[in-house]
Order: sequence, then structure tokens, then C-alpha cells
Amino acid sequence: MKMAASRDLEALEETHRREEGEEAARDPVELARRGDGRALDLSLPAGGALPSSRAWLDRLEGPGGFVREKKPAVFDHLRSFGPYLCSVDDPPLSVIDGMSQTATLTGGFSDDHIVRSYYEGGFGDTPVTNRDTTLERVDALDAYVSFLRSKLPELPEVTFTHSGAEANEKALALARLHAPASATKVLAFEGSFHGRTLLALHATYNPAKREPFQIPGYEALFAPWPLWEAPGGAEPAAPEGFFEAAAAGRMEQLTEGGDALLAREIEALRAVQRALSGGEVFACIVEPMQSEGGDRYATARFHRALRLLTAHFGVALIYDEVQCGFGLGGPFFWHQHFDLRDLDGRPLPPDAVTVAKRAQLGVVMSRYADPEPVPVHVASLVRGRLQGEVAADPTAAARVEALWRPRLAALATSFPSLVARPRGRGYAFAFDLPSAEHLKAYLAQRFYRGVVVFGAGDRTVRYRLSRAFEERHIEQLFAAAHQSLAWIEAHPGEAPPAWEDAETAPAPSGRAPATERWETRVRGVSPEEAAGLAEAMIALEAEVYEPARREPPEKLRRFLADPEAIVGVAELREKGAGEKAPWSFAGFALAVPLERVADVPGPDRDPMLGHENTAYSVSITLKKEARGLGLGRALKVHQIEEARRRSGAEGRPRYLFVSGRNRVGFADGMARLNRRLGAHVVFELEGQYGDPEGRALYYRIPIRHEIPSAPKQEGETSNRPAGRVRVDLASGLLRPFATPPKSLATLWEAGALVGPTVNKITLCNYVTPSVVRAAEWMAALTPGLPRLYVTSGRDELLDKALRILKWHRRDATVAIGLEGGYLGHVTAAARSLSDPAVHRGGPAHFAWPRVPHPAQDPEATLAALREAVTAAGGPAKVLGLFWETVQERTGAVIPQAFWEALEQWRQESGIPVVLFETASALGRSGAGPFRALAQGFVPDALAWWGGGQHGWLHVTEGLFVDKPLTFVSTWDGDELSLIRDHHHARAARRLDLSGALRAMERVVAALASRGLTVRGAGLYRVVHAGEAAETLRAQLAAEGILLRALPAGRFAIAPPLDVAETRLEILEAAVEALPQP
Repeated sequence: MKMAASRDLEALEETHRREEGEEAARDPVELARRGDGRALDLSLPAGGALPSSRAWLDRLEGPGGFVREKKPAVFDHLRSFGPYLCSVDDPPLSVIDGMSQTATLTGGFSDDHIVRSYYEGGFGDTPVTNRDTTLERVDALDAYVSFLRSKLPELPEVTFTHSGAEANEKALALARLHAPASATKVLAFEGSFHGRTLLALHATYNPAKREPFQIPGYEALFAPWPLWEAPGGAEPAAPEGFFEAAAAGRMEQLTEGGDALLAREIEALRAVQRALSGGEVFACIVEPMQSEGGDRYATARFHRALRLLTAHFGVALIYDEVQCGFGLGGPFFWHQHFDLRDLDGRPLPPDAVTVAKRAQLGVVMSRYADPEPVPVHVASLVRGRLQGEVAADPTAAARVEALWRPRLAALATSFPSLVARPRGRGYAFAFDLPSAEHLKAYLAQRFYRGVVVFGAGDRTVRYRLSRAFEERHIEQLFAAAHQSLAWIEAHPGEAPPAWEDAETAPAPSGRAPATERWETRVRGVSPEEAAGLAEAMIALEAEVYEPARREPPEKLRRFLADPEAIVGVAELREKGAGEKAPWSFAGFALAVPLERVADVPGPDRDPMLGHENTAYSVSITLKKEARGLGLGRALKVHQIEEARRRSGAEGRPRYLFVSGRNRVGFADGMARLNRRLGAHVVFELEGQYGDPEGRALYYRIPIRHEIPSAPKQEGETSNRPAGRVRVDLASGLLRPFATPPKSLATLWEAGALVGPTVNKITLCNYVTPSVVRAAEWMAALTPGLPRLYVTSGRDELLDKALRILKWHRRDATVAIGLEGGYLGHVTAAARSLSDPAVHRGGPAHFAWPRVPHPAQDPEATLAALREAVTAAGGPAKVLGLFWETVQERTGAVIPQAFWEALEQWRQESGIPVVLFETASALGRSGAGPFRALAQGFVPDALAWWGGGQHGWLHVTEGLFVDKPLTFVSTWDGDELSLIRDHHHARAARRLDLSGALRAMERVVAALASRGLTVRGAGLYRVVHAGEAAETLRAQLAAEGILLRALPAGRFAIAPPLDVAETRLEILEAAVEALPQP
């Protein structure tokens, strides 16, 4: 991954282009033709051989690459479906994802509700274009906020972040803003886990995770967790006076009375009381069920008392539902199990609730308005709402729980010496093993047993299911658990083999299969020939179907005569009969335009009705003796391929979809085939076929990936700017290209972005070929910084860089920023290094210094650096410098002449330099992909954010840590955002920005002639207008020109790279037309 020369990039781009083309050409129909297609069952390759996955991982994790920490299967979006995670290999590994991507998926892979929305236009152009949700009116955000408020109206303020850790940090920041200035501590609980950003990590109990990164003097307080060892039964009642004591802050009045659980709760509540009574705590953060700590429950009694106690002291209570929220335990929010109320029975909600995982973004719901929201990924807003709609059905969680609960009890009975404390709720269940070694042995078997499962705590096995799980999936899951436990029981103290092939079932005996007797074929027929076969088809339907599923003869004849009908017939003849032997009719497939069946239940409510883009499958019918020969699949494939071949007006494709109905319980085999071919269920019909209990699945198979202009469904998402925006010069950092690069648009049009749009996978565990290619490209851009880490957003970049440096510099406690700097304002670390004059996110948490900017006086900067290092206790006490090459909120630029002095200072002090290039990346500064590198300075780490749900951190070999899972977070970014960044970087390399750079200089001159100061570099500038800023912005807005408002009388000019020259010329003319001050 150390390529940098132009010729190397050319070769790499050619490789990437070729691979993308090959992947985009993959087709479910072609896969199904050879018996492959979507994964609908387990598939365990002999010996665990995954050659394609291994080759991709070698490219990612080989010399100079990522840490070797990914799971062995490289993920295949096309074949993964429901609970089945499928690899890119041939044959593939197909296993049940018993973790649902660590509780990120509510309905499994390619959930019907989400895929349907995609093909009905619900995602709009968000796969290829992000928008700035802080500048534009984005319906996706409004719809998500409305949905969330409907689920928790008591907490109407909704703010979004990029991850779960950021959500917890934002909730803590909001609480800090509303607490006394003297309150600086966080109270958490033993066993807690709140994320891996710095303050969230300080509130995480696990010493192995927390202590290497803890900053002395900023430790959180921890209260005992009152573990409820046998959850699942009736909630214990509260003794007399229990809640009254909590509400009065007088827990010392209570006695335990010999009840061990109650004693633990009183002890915990007394510890909380002691912590809160000192006035130094600004927030108490608690998980409703401790997930990473080992699925540890506490009673509703305890949680209600905790709420009363925090309310008494006026300390914010934050429920961290990052993993538990969105219906994991049944109710939409897990804390709703607790029915939190005051002494008068009135609802007493927490002050804030955070969610992520299933929510697809970090979400904070609170009673606090966010003073400065951050822009978030629009596609994730759409997907998050859709996932919420899936999660909002509590009957699905109850159905799944009813499947696993008796089996979990039976597992504990079968292995009494191994399985302890079986427990769970909704989609989540767990049990304990005797030791950490037992857990290691259990997890070592997961891939060859066919079920992915994770550990928690030090000996807990945990599962996270979804609504995609049906009874057969639960049976497979518990069969795997039984096999794993049986192996451990039979091999005490031994390590399991790396792979163990499953026993192969014996071949069935009996008569020879029908394939040995018959030759088969499927062919299309003309309307004239079809008319001649009509009576045979009518007779076949009468023979095969119950009356309710037969087409009326006159209707069938009319369909067959339709010139747009798609008719295929299946035929048989005996093997060995000779080429002249006749073929006999064995079955048929019939499809007509959807509009021909507008009166049929299903088509009558299909949003595509009237758009002339769907072929409706009327019938696929086979004689009994023709079954088992693959003819049903062949007829369906023929139908789809013929629909795909048909053209309409102006040569455009006639059909985008094939739809149809499958009767539940009668056509399950056909429904399964349709699934393999890529079908999604649009809706389920009840009371069909003249039977009150009759149900039918109305399905749709996309045969092309063009998004039709279908009528918008209620709650679907579009994006529109507020007011008349003709020239967007505000959102170029988040949207570097006004028009998606051709390579990206090509992938979208080919359907290659469907998977990354509808599925959010956990990149800390799994990667796709797209992830590998993006990593290769980004690493190739930074010679001298060959190693990569990734994050879910801007603030996490800083926090991860801090943790990496803390790992190497164990005694260091101080980070040094620059005056005017902006590294984010969501996390405590970002607020502590960002200048408070440039954001409204709240106060710093860590007392870290900022030095004057070298653009003002280089010598003053160096003097201040020396002073800050001395004040910290010497170089060993300093984590590093965290500076922007071009400041995003002031435009101040590190002068080229200063790099040499900075390098000399770094050599003398040994203190690392971390540079942030968000405002200067992708050639925006006019000096190569990254400005500092182009000017000859190689930092110890370089960070940049491309505007979506993904951040990039490039580090030197010396800062790389090869210990697996040390610097991961669950998501580690977002695949769709990563793909866009990759294609933006490829396209930016080919842009000639010389004209745009000249146009910007003319704009700067025009503004300067009006007495305004403009700072920045290349195609990013900040105008310092003081009190005139709003007036000037409003005057330009009246001309349809949008500029980014910044604090302290500033605004930014950040054009998209691909149209920068044209838009800047418009701005130049508008500025010239302004009246002189």
C-alpha cells in the first residue's frame, strides 16, 4: 500500500475499474441459473477454504496494510440475505449471523422494507450524493425526527451524530451545558461500556479498555451494578418506603432485610447518592442492560429508584441505549420496560436517551436543544428511519423470543456443567460459560458450526437476532450451540481445531432421479403459438391448482393473446429417444404488463401501477412429473430474461421489474426461488383466494437498477434546499462534487450500490472488495504514511489519533492545539482542542492549551510551544500537536516557511505532529491531494473527513499498532461513504483546477476591495466580515448564492471541485455588483 507515483496510481485505478466492472456485472439471475443466488441456507466449504476472501484480506492486511483483525469471510452483498451472511467465494461460506452485525440490523440483510424503499425512490440520489443537513432542508432528517418523536414524545429534542460513542459524548456535552460550571465529573456503573471516544471511554468500567487511555484527573466515578442474576421472571416488588427514600435522597434510611438482590440495589443507590451529593457530577450515564459487560440486567425497581435519586439532585440521567434501543428487547426503547415514574405516578423520563447500532447513526433524544447540530449522512438518515419502522413492531420480537426461549432452557438442561444463567429478552439472549477459556473454545468453532456469535464480559456468550429469524434459523442456531458445547464437554481443556468439516448426509436411496429419464428445455413462444396451447394450459392449471388459484379460462386466453405477454413453455422428451422425437408440453410461464391486472389484489396497490415498468407473473405451472428437474427455475429465469430484453418507446427498457404473488403455504418453493432471484416482498395480502386465512406474498424482482419516478409513499424521503439556491458555495467539504464522478454514477446505475445503501455492515469485523479498494487508494495517496485507521466521522478522527498516541506515550496527558482551530465539537476531546470562539458546542473538558497560529508570528508560536511543553512537565507529558493545515473556521494557513521550523522543533522535542486536512484534502488547496505533503512536511498522522459517515487517519509505520482490536469501534465508518470518498479521490486527481484557482483569487480581490479580510488556500476561503457578515450573506443569498455561516462574523466559501470555476465566476460577478461600503 505504499504507492504514490502517478504511474502507480494509473495502474491501481485500472485494476479497480476492472474489478468494479466485473462485480457490477454479477447478476442474481445468472447465479440462480447455476443453482447459486442468494444465500437461503448454510454453506460450509470443505476445509474452510475461502480463497477469494483470503486474497482480498491479504491485499488489505498484508505488509503495510491494516491490522490482521477482520473475520475470515469477505462479505458479499449480492448473496447475503435475511440472517445469512455470505462470502464472496465460490463456493461461498454462508453462515447465520447470530449477532445481526452487532445489533445493527433489525430485519437481517437486504430487509424487504428497506429494499422496497430503495426501488421506490426512497433513498433518492443519496447513494451518490450527500447533502449538508445543517444548510439544507432535508426531508430525510425531518421524517426521522418525526418518527423518533412519535416513539418518545417526552424527549422532543433530537440531534444526530455519526456513531454511538459520539451520541454518548453529545448527550454528555448537552448535560454539561446545563449543569453548574463546578460539576465536571461523570458517574457510571461497574460493568459499563459507553464507547471508545475519550470521555465515553473514561466512563467505561473495563480497566483493560479504559486505563491505557485514561487522563489522570479526569477519571469517572463508578457505582456498583446491582446484578439481577435471574431476569425473565416477575419483577421484584419494592419494599415500603423504597421509592420515597430515593426521591428524598435518603437511601441510608433503608435496610436490606435479608434480600440479597435488594441489598445490592441499596448499596448501589447509596453509592450513587454519595457521588451526587458532592456537587461535582454533571451526568449519570447508565445502560438499561449492560451489553458489552456481559448482558447484565438490573430490575425495574432499581432503575426507577435511580431516576428518582438523580432527579432529586438535579443531575442529568442519560440512558445509553446504543445497543439496546430500537426494539432489541421488545419495546422500542429498552428503558420503557421500567415505567419510570415519580411518586405521584406521573411519567419521569430520563433527561436523555442515546441510540445507534440499529438507528444507523448516533441519535440523542433529550430535553436539551442542541446549540450546534453537525451535518450527518443522509443515506443513513433514510435507512435509520426505515430500520426504526421495522423495529417498531413488538409482535416480531415476541415471536422470535418465543422461538429461542424454550430452546435456551433446553440447552441449559442438556449442559448443566457448562451453561449458566440463561437469560434474554426480545431479540437478545445470552448465557455464561465457566471461564474465559471455555468462551474462547466456544467462539473458535463458530464459523464451521455455521453461526456467528460473539462474547461479552469475560465468559458470556451473547446473541443478537432480528425479525429475519424464522423457526428453521433458530433450530440451526441451537444445533450449532449444542455441537459446540458437546465438543467442549468431550474435550476438556483442549483447543478446538481451526476447522472441522460437517458430516455429509448419506445419499438418498430408492428410484433413480427424474433427471436420468428426461431431457428438458424451456423456450419462448409467440402469441399465435400460445393461443394454440391455451387449452393445455387451462387443463394444467385445473390439474395442479385448487380452484381459487386458477385463472379463469377466458382471462387466460386474453392474456395469452396480448402482444406484450411474455410466454415460455417447458418441454420434455425421454433421453435416448433421438433428435426427431417430439417434445411434450410440461408447463408454462405467463407474464403480462402490470396494468393488465389492475383489478387483482396486489397489483391494484402496487406503487408501480401506471408507470408501465412492471411485468406481472400470472402463472408458472408445471406438470407433476416435470417437477424436480429445474424447470421451475428455468421458466422463471426465462421470464425475467425476456422481460429484461423487451424495449419500449425510444428504445428504453420496457420493464424494470417482474412482480407476482405467492400463496403462503402452497407456493413456498416458488417463493424461495424468487428470493434466490433477488425478490423482495412489497407487502403481504390477507383474506385471499376466497379463504379468510388465505395469505399471499406480493413480491417484486428488480431486473434493472434504474430508480423509477414512482409516486412518493407517505414518509418517504426527498431532499430539497430551503429557499432559492442557485449556486451552492457552502457545502463543498461535505459534497466535493456537484455531479457524481462518472465511475461512481456507473456503479449506481449498474446496481452495485444497492447493497451498501440498504445494508450497514460492521467494518471492524467484515470488509467487502469495495472497502479493500478504497483502502488501497487512500494509502497510495500518502507516501510516508502507509498505515490506515478509519472512523465513523470527524470527531472520532481526533479521538482515535489521541488514543494511538497515548498508547505509544503512556505518560503523556496533554494535547496542544492552535488558536482558531476546529477539530469538531461533539466529543469532549474535540471541544478541548477546538477554539471555543469558533463553535457553540460547549465547554472544554480537558484543560489543554492552544498556542498562537504561526500565520500571525512564527516565533511567537514556537515560544508558546516551548512554554506549553514546560507547563505540561516536559516532552514526555505531551501527546502531540493537533493542528489544521488550513483552518476550517478561520481560514488561517500554516505558512510554507514554517514547516522547516516545525520539523526542527519536532526533531528536538520528539513530540508527534498530527495534521487535519479536511479543508485542504483532495487537491482543494491547489497543492496536491494533501497540502502538507505537497509542501514537504510529513506529519506523524494525517486526518481528514470527506463529509459522510467516514473518516480517514493515515499514520507512520512507527505509530502503527499491530495488536488486533485495539483501535476499533463497531462500525469503523460506513461503506457507502467510503465508496464515495474513494471515487471522489480518484476523480479529483484528474481535475484541472487552475481556472478555478484563478477565479477564486479574483473573488478574494473583489472582497478585499470592499475592505474584507479573506484567509485560506486554494478553493477554501474564510471571509472575515465582522458585523457586516450577515448582511453580506443575505445580499448574496438574494442572488441565490449560498455561503457557509461561521461564528464571530465569518463565512466560508467552499465550492464543489468539479464546478468551482463556473460558480466562483458567478460569485465574482455578484460581489462586484454589491455596493461599496
